Amino acid sequence: MSILITFVVAIAINLIVASQFEKIAIMKGHQGYYFWCFLFGPAGWAMVIALPDRKTTQGAPIADD
Repeated sequence: MSILITFVVAIAINLIVASQFEKIAIMKGHQGYYFWCFLFGPAGWAMVIALPDRKTTQGAPIADD
């Protein structure tokens, strides 16, 4: 019984964390990362962390060297 409770709690935590990382991805200007974060856990979280911020990079001038 305790294994079932642990499994349910782990799934619930994973759902909450995946939804938070989806919100972060949306704030960065990206869509559709919920299932990546839910299915792959820390690997999906790392993908969202590594996403570029589209909202600040759009229209940014290119530096001339």
